[in-house]
Amino acid sequence: MSLRVVILYNDDQGLARASQIDRFAASAVQETARAVEKACLAQGWDAWPMAIPVQPQQILQTLSLSGADAILISSRRSLGKHG
Repeated sequence: MSLRVVILYNDDQGLARASQIDRFAASAVQETARAVEKACLAQGWDAWPMAIPVQPQQILQTLSLSGADAILISSRRSLGKHG
């Protein structure tokens, strides 16, 4: 039986109108999730990316229903200046 891995990522679609650096960061998160999926598949594991639901209770329910054995998280950290 193969390891089942879900790759959670921040789906920051709201950043489509944000600054260029934020759009880049949001895009990089999705690209990273796909790269992790590809690496997991190369190991012979079942893997799939999944956008993190907005509501906390939805996160738990979604993960419970996914049947995943392992969870990896890809998230965005602002690359801009911090006050």
